[in-house]
Formats: sequence, C-alpha cells, structure tokens
Amino acid sequence: MSKEKLMHNEVNEKEMRFAFKEKADEVLCQADSFEKRIGTLRVGFESEVGIWKDNVPYYEIGVIRDKVVDRVKSVYGGEADVELGLTQLELRTAPYDILSDFEALDREYRKEFERNRFLAGNFGASILRIGSNPLLPVIDTPRTDKLKYQLVPDYQNMYRRKTITTTIGINGKVIEIGDASIVSLFQSFQVNLEAKSLDDAIAKMNRSFMFAPYLMAIGGNSRYLGLQDTGWNDLRIVAWELSHDTRTSDDIKRGMGLRIGLPEKYFEDMTDYFERILKYPFILHDPEHAFKIGIGLHWLDTRVKFIGNSAVVELRALPTQPTIENELALTLFYIGRLIYAEATNEPFLPMVIVRENRLSSLMFGLAKPLWVAESGKYIKVDARDAVRRELSRAGFGLKTVGLGCHIDILESLYSRIDNGSPSDVLSRHFDNCSSVCKEEMLEALKITGMLV
Repeated sequence: MSKEKLMHNEVNEKEMRFAFKEKADEVLCQADSFEKRIGTLRVGFESEVGIWKDNVPYYEIGVIRDKVVDRVKSVYGGEADVELGLTQLELRTAPYDILSDFEALDREYRKEFERNRFLAGNFGASILRIGSNPLLPVIDTPRTDKLKYQLVPDYQNMYRRKTITTTIGINGKVIEIGDASIVSLFQSFQVNLEAKSLDDAIAKMNRSFMFAPYLMAIGGNSRYLGLQDTGWNDLRIVAWELSHDTRTSDDIKRGMGLRIGLPEKYFEDMTDYFERILKYPFILHDPEHAFKIGIGLHWLDTRVKFIGNSAVVELRALPTQPTIENELALTLFYIGRLIYAEATNEPFLPMVIVRENRLSSLMFGLAKPLWVAESGKYIKVDARDAVRRELSRAGFGLKTVGLGCHIDILESLYSRIDNGSPSDVLSRHFDNCSSVCKEEMLEALKITGMLV
C-alpha cells in the first residue's frame, strides 16, 4: 500500500465511505449466504503476546520478533503475524467445531504458542503473557514500521479532543497515557465465534456486551504501565478510549459515543451496525479494502467481522492471560454463558447498567458490587457472588450442547473468586508500591507465569 493511498483527506474519506457502503449493501442483499447449519459451533483464537529480551535495544527485540514470525510461517506454515507494537506478535488458529472436537482447538493453540516460544528462546528471548506491557515506555512507544501502524496513531494524536483527560490511575496513582501509540503496549486474547446468520451475529454481539463485564472482573491482567501501578484491574480498554477520543463537540452534543468499547445502545440489526461504522473516519485510503478497514478500526468490546461467507463474532474485551489454560477456561465461560442466554431467551440488561458494570469491573475487579437481574428486577450484589452465578449459568449452557465434559476447565475459574484476577495476583508481589524497578517486575512476571 503506497503512502499516497494512506493520506487522509475529505475526498478520500468520501471514497472510502462509498466503497464501504457498497460492500455492506452487498452483504445485506446476500444475507442467505451467511447462514450456517445448526449443530455446529466453530471457534478460533487470536492472541497477542510480547517478546522480551533484557538489556537490548527495542529495535533488536523487533528484529527477533520478525525472525520468529518469518520462521513460523516458512518452516511450520503457522499463523503468527506482527502487530502494532514493535515487540508484539499475534498467534492465530483456524476455526474448529468445538461441539465435535474441542480438543483440536486446544491442541492447535498450544502448538502455535510453543512454536513461537521455542523460536524466541533460540534468540535468547522470552514470551510475555500480560494485557499491558509494563516494561516499555508509555511515550513514543516503539511501533512496527508499517505505514498503517504509523498513520493511525498519528491521526489520533493530531485530532484527539483537546479537553480529554490523558492520565489514568486511581488512589493517587496517575500515569500519562496521552500518546496514542500507548495501545501498542496492550495485548488481548480474542475469541472468534462463527454466527449462524447475520441476525444471529447481531444477537451474539449484543449479548456479549451484556455479560463481558463479569469475565473482565476475573480476567483483568492490565494494571501496570511504565513500571507504575495504576490501581486498575484492567486499564487496557480505558486507556485506549482516552487516547483515541477524536470526537468533536458537535459529535458529543449528538450523543455520539466512541468507536472503542461499548456502543450507545444495543444494535437493532446489521444495517444499524454498518451505519455506526460509517460515522467514524476511515483514516486509511484503500477503497478496495474499505469494508475490512472500517470494521478493523471499529474497536468495540465485541464486534462482527466477515471472513469469506462467515459472519464472525469477535470478543475483544479480554486481555491476554498468564496461561493457555486460563484462556481456555474464559472461552468456555464466554461460550457457555452465551448459550445459556440464548437457550433461556434471557432479557437484556439496560445498557446503562452494562456500562456501570463494565467500568466497575475494569477499575475494581471483584472488589466492588456488580448489577445483576433478579426476578425481573436489577440489584447490586457482591462481585464474587455475581461471578459465581454467571459461572453456574455458563456451566448449564455448556451441558445443554454436550460440552459438559469440559466443566472442570470452566470450574478452574472459581479459584479466581478467592485469589483475585491476574492483576490482583501480580500486585500482591509489590505490597502496593506505586512504582517498582525493572528487576522486581521481571521477577514477579516469571513467578506469576506471565514471562516464560
């Protein structure tokens, strides 16, 4: 893609919007082609991890990253790829029908990870499994040298709303996150779930917004930045929101939300979803790929993307976890909870409650109460009780589709109700110190299994 194609201006934006709408209309007109047979549940993973080698320049770590990715692709035919961060790589799996062979997805995911860890080890590097890399600087964070990874953060910095707060932290722990390249420090674990139809994709996305905060409460793994303790259970998405708020005052007056996190309301249908995407700048200029770019720059906690003739629901709310076992457990929590909601035709929580639950989970994890629905009413309960209830519902959902044999994986999450999220576990190594030295952080990351 040439630099000219990436130049941002009004003419290019109009061309991109036209190309996006043309493809979106085609999808809507061919809705039948996205229908899948009942009795299958295809799931795939994307996982972002970091590469770390102590006492070397960041660029050298990036060179190691590139060599690992190249060898995985050329030698193994694997699915590793680069990411925004210079020291990041992304692992992917093919989709598997987990109703017939959950173990196949498990095996491929472990195989992809071990390949990358082995190759990184050959270069004297380790793999970092955490939602926010605490070892790199938060200003001028090193980015991958690709035009799209340069232009998009630069656009956010140039057009960010001037009155927005660009610090994050609670209990007096404040750190500057104003540089949009801060997102290159964040790593997520994404579950990709094939929907049965366009309507099913919208329903699954909406339900995912509703109960993702319960997963966030026990899945938080993004607390430290620049060796500083922000006090947050999971700061990743909120830091993204603050550093990428390019709305104008008129946008805000019209009630326009961010392209990150939660939408203003549940989506009515796929047309509604496409129309929301069209409200935001495309930034990049490549009309041939406008549809993919528009969806790719719509960073909701859950979004719908299109791969061939599949509408894929992508859960993006969870940070990378310390272990693959943790991620498999959270996947079963998510899928089981989704199945339960569908099987019982569960009413949707009001979006205002979802928004409050989400913020509380991101800030406090299990330390503050969360809203739940009870006998047609909404009440606040201890977050641990709320998560127990949600895990129970997820277990019920798994059993209804024949995944009950994997309940033991799901139930491993009950230990987090007592021990806290990975962020809680990591913070206990530092006795609530507001900052730590690199050597202390590296040791704690090794002990918690976040650096392997």
